[in-house]
Amino acid sequence: MKIIHIAQRLPGGPATYFEGIGSFQIALYGEENIRFFVPSSQRDSIPEIPDNCIVPCAYDQRTIKHLYKFMRQGKQVITSFKPDIIHLHSTFAGAIMRLPYLLAPRHRPKITYCAHGWVFAREDPEWKNRIYAAIERRLARVTDAIVNISHYELNISAKHGLPDAISHVILHGTSGYAPSLTKIGGFNPSLTNLLFVGRFDRPKGIDILLEAMRMLTDRPVHLYAIGGFVVDSGALETMVSELPPNVTCLGWLPRQEVGAYFAAADALVMPSRWEGFGLTAIEAMSQATPVVASNRGALPEIIIPGKTGILVPELTSAVLAETIAGLDKEQMRRWGDEAQKRQQEFFSLERQNRELIDLYDALCSKNKGSCTE
Repeated sequence: MKIIHIAQRLPGGPATYFEGIGSFQIALYGEENIRFFVPSSQRDSIPEIPDNCIVPCAYDQRTIKHLYKFMRQGKQVITSFKPDIIHLHSTFAGAIMRLPYLLAPRHRPKITYCAHGWVFAREDPEWKNRIYAAIERRLARVTDAIVNISHYELNISAKHGLPDAISHVILHGTSGYAPSLTKIGGFNPSLTNLLFVGRFDRPKGIDILLEAMRMLTDRPVHLYAIGGFVVDSGALETMVSELPPNVTCLGWLPRQEVGAYFAAADALVMPSRWEGFGLTAIEAMSQATPVVASNRGALPEIIIPGKTGILVPELTSAVLAETIAGLDKEQMRRWGDEAQKRQQEFFSLERQNRELIDLYDALCSKNKGSCTE
C-alpha cells in the first residue's frame, strides 16, 4: 500500500501524530511507499521521519497565493507518487487538497481526512461555524473516511451534518518515552512544580494560566512552560514576554527533553478553551503525571476527576488559581500512578496504529481497482 500524508502546518499535535504513525507505517510498508508532504520550514518538527519519506514544500503561509501553490504542488506530488491512500491532516490541508477532486472527482485515490479538531467547534460566531460546517459537508462528498480523534469530535461532526457512514473514531495514542529516560534536575522539591506544553495560542488558554500564576506569587508553586506561538500575536505575546517570577518559559524542546519534564513535574496543566482530543494529556499520563485540565472538549474522555487528575469546573483564572493552590503533592503521586495505568490501557500508540491500518485496508477492499493489490 502506498500512502501520502499531507499537512500545511505541523508544530504541536500534528507533528507528534506524524511521528507516532510514521515509524509504524514505514516499517510496515517500506520507505518507498510512505510520503509526508509538509512545509520545508517545519521539517525539523518531525525529526524521526527519514528524509527519503519527506516531500518538502516552500509554501507555509496561509495566504491565498501560498495556499494555491501548496495545492498545485501537492497535486503534482500525488500524480507522480500514485498513492492508494491520501491522508489529509487539519483544516487547511483538508480543504485545499480536496478541492481539485470536488471539481473533478473521477479516478482518484481513496481520501482520508482528519481535522485534528473541528474548526466549527471553536468559540467563533455561530454564522461562521455554519459556513465552516457547510464547507466540510460539501468536501465530504469526495472523502472516503473521516477520522475523528475523540467521541466529542464525532458528536460535534454529527451535529453539524457530516455523514455518519464515513465517520470513524480513532483515539490518539502514545508510546511514552524511552525507558532509560531520567528526570531532569533543577526542580525545587519544596515547590509544586507544574508544566504547560503546547502552542502559546488562545485556544490553549495560556493567558488564563499566566494570570492564575500571577495570583499565586506568594504560594510555593512554579510553572514551566514549553512551547511557543503558532497563530496568535499582539497582546498575548506581550503577556508571555512579561512573565511573573513563578513562571519559566523554555520554548520548544526536542521530544525526549519534553518527556523529561513530564516525568519531573508534579502535574500538567491544560486550561484549553477547546480541545479536539488533548494529546499532551496522555503523554503526561504515560510518565505517571496527573493532569489538571479544563472541563472542555474531549478532555473529560481522558481524565477521571479525583483519580487521574482534576477537571476545573469553571475556566477562569481565579478558579484555576484556587485549584492549583489546593494541590497536594502526595495525592498527585497517587493520581499519577492511576493516570499511567489508564494511558496504557486505553491510549496506546499500538492500538491507534492498528485501527488506522485497519481503516486503510477496509477502504481499499471496497474497490481494489483504486488500491495496489
